Amino acid sequence: MVAGLFGVRRTPLSGENSGHDTNSDSLHPILYIETKYRQKHYAVELFKDTKKKALKEKKTPIVALKQAGTQGFLLLIDPSDLKTIAESVRRTKEKRRWRFKTRPPTKTKS
Repeated sequence: MVAGLFGVRRTPLSGENSGHDTNSDSLHPILYIETKYRQKHYAVELFKDTKKKALKEKKTPIVALKQAGTQGFLLLIDPSDLKTIAESVRRTKEKRRWRFKTRPPTKTKS
C-alpha cells in the first residue's frame, strides 16, 4: 500500500535479511520508506482531530511536529492531499516572487 503510492514494491521480508541491499520497507531507488503499523498512533489521532477542524474551514490539513532542541520539523499529511499541497506551495512562492519584484522604488533622501 505505502510502497505502491511511490510506484514500487514493498521489500519482501524485513530488515537487512531481505537480501536487497536495503533496510527500507520499499525497493525505491531514491526514497527510504519506513512504515510503522500499530493499532494506534498518537500522531494519527492528532491528524484526525486536525482534519475535522480543517474540513470545517474548507482547508487542507497538515500537522507539523517540532521537537524541542532539534532543527527542522516533520509534516503529517494525507497522501491524497499531496497534489493540493504542492500546488498551494507553488502558488504561494510565485506570489511572493511577484510581490518582491514589483515593489515601488524606495525614496532616497536628498
